[in-house]
Amino acid sequence: MKKMATSRKVPSVIAVLCLGLIAAVEGRYSSGLCDEGDSNVLLEFKAEFSDEAGQLETWKEGTSCCSWDGVNCNFNGRVRGLRLLNRNHLEAPSMIAIPNASTAAGASLGRLVALNYLIAEGVYFNGPIPSSWGSLQLLTHLNLVDPNFTGSIPPEIGNMRELRNLQLDGGELEGSLPWEICKLANLTVLQIIGNKLTGGLPPCMGNLTGIQEISFGSNFLGSNIPSWIGNLVHLTKLTLSDNLFSGPIPPSIGRLTDLKQLLLSDNMLSGSIPQEIGNMTEITDLAVENNYLSGRIPSALANCKSLRFLGLHDNELSGFIPKELGFLPQLTLLQLFNNNLYGPLPAELGSIPEENNLSIDVSNNSLSGPIPDTLSSIGALYAANNYFTGGFPLSLAAKAFSVDLSNNRLSSVWQVGAMPENPQLHQLSLGSNRLTGQIPTWLSSLVNLGTLDLSNNELKGGITPSLLALKSLTSLNISSNPLHADLPTWSPNFTGNIGSLDLQGALLTGPLPAKFLDGFPNLFHLDLSDNFLVGELPSNIGDRVSLTYLDLSSNKFWGLVPAAIHNLSQLSYLDLSNNYFMGPVPSKP
Repeated sequence: MKKMATSRKVPSVIAVLCLGLIAAVEGRYSSGLCDEGDSNVLLEFKAEFSDEAGQLETWKEGTSCCSWDGVNCNFNGRVRGLRLLNRNHLEAPSMIAIPNASTAAGASLGRLVALNYLIAEGVYFNGPIPSSWGSLQLLTHLNLVDPNFTGSIPPEIGNMRELRNLQLDGGELEGSLPWEICKLANLTVLQIIGNKLTGGLPPCMGNLTGIQEISFGSNFLGSNIPSWIGNLVHLTKLTLSDNLFSGPIPPSIGRLTDLKQLLLSDNMLSGSIPQEIGNMTEITDLAVENNYLSGRIPSALANCKSLRFLGLHDNELSGFIPKELGFLPQLTLLQLFNNNLYGPLPAELGSIPEENNLSIDVSNNSLSGPIPDTLSSIGALYAANNYFTGGFPLSLAAKAFSVDLSNNRLSSVWQVGAMPENPQLHQLSLGSNRLTGQIPTWLSSLVNLGTLDLSNNELKGGITPSLLALKSLTSLNISSNPLHADLPTWSPNFTGNIGSLDLQGALLTGPLPAKFLDGFPNLFHLDLSDNFLVGELPSNIGDRVSLTYLDLSSNKFWGLVPAAIHNLSQLSYLDLSNNYFMGPVPSKP
């Protein structure tokens, strides 16, 4: 079973807008005398909670409740709104219900019959939703974030006929969704995220044709996604991610032409992605990753010109990547990794506007052919564990921050195309390919390169001094290459910024020169193991006080280990085994 945790707090855009409108008018009605009965209700509510942070400090008997923090009254002095926000509740909860076996915490609020909105964040009820709240028939907004409710959603919720926005995020609510929710004909936002709800979606929900947002992320809801979902033609957001939904995505979903966000990730959906999804021309975010979807990626996605995020990874999709994806002018993130895709990487992806800074991840597929020399506008390419061949197109270095082509079948170190004037590439991984010949000189032109991995190839010859001299380069891995070369030495003025240097198994010969170590004052990780290095260790090895990892094992070093090695006070790993040192490692003085 594929079930992965995702974020349990997904704020509703519509809810935020509504709360903003409420806040704008609150102050107009928060003065004057308070209804005595409503005042008593609020004092009763206060007595049900511990309030260590003093959030209800102004709620005092003998003063008008209309002046209390978080309380809003109408012209008649009746309480029309409660707003209790403790945005730091995850670090230090301030309002926690005092256990009471006879009544549910907050049940007294059911007597505030003029209440229009109840908004709370971080008020821990630690019990069931009070059934008495069904008496709040003028309530339009019930927005509770992390209320820690337990038990099931009471059927009395269906009595709140004026309710437009229902949000119950974060808690221990369980059981199925009550069909009484379908009585809420005015509902525009229904958001119950991060609870333990089970069962399917009630069929009567198909009659809530005015609803604009449904969000049930991070529950245990299951069964199929019903075909009646296509009746909710005013939906702009549908979130069913991180649940147990199975079966196909119904083609009727294509009728949701106003939909902007479709989030179905982390379920057990199967079958193909319907072509009808291309009818959702307003969609900006499409996330169906981590399911069991198969078949081809629909070329009809080309109709979704507003699409910014496309998450199809961790499925069983096969076939070619549609070139039509390159015709999506708003696309910023394309995630197709961990599928069964094959064929080439479409050159058309280079048509995405440069300002989008497009990040592409097609790792762990069966893609093949050369990397197209058209990707000068993208921001990142992750394409490890495929079957790409040929060389590295220098156009990739123009705007991309990171490129990972490790574990492919790249064989040529010769540059493909021309080096951009100001290459932005910071991270480059070409490890575990079939690169042969000398370490390419064009690498030294990547003036912003910070991390370079050339490990597990067939590169030969010396390490390019100009590469080691790159001021931006902090991590270099050329391990497991048959370099058959000595370590370079430097002029007295040479200084590199490399902190991590891995030359394990590179068939290095000759000594470890003192000048080589002098060239890297920031070195913290040095691996020269499994080589043919000879001679005595230089005494200045103790000058690299930043070293935390040093592996010189399986070489031909001889002589005494310098006592200065004890100057490496930060060292957490040291291996000098399988050499010809005379005597033990000297003890600390």
